[in-house]
Amino acid sequence: MLKVYVYGFRITLMLEFMFVYSSCLSMMHLMYFCC
Repeated sequence: MLKVYVYGFRITLMLEFMFVYSSCLSMMHLMYFCC
């Protein structure tokens, strides 16, 4: 049961990291095009 919880937590962490990475990438693109 604990293993499933840790696995789910890891997936959530990975998704959150990907979301932050993509948002940072888009912000960098906006800055690059604006400046």
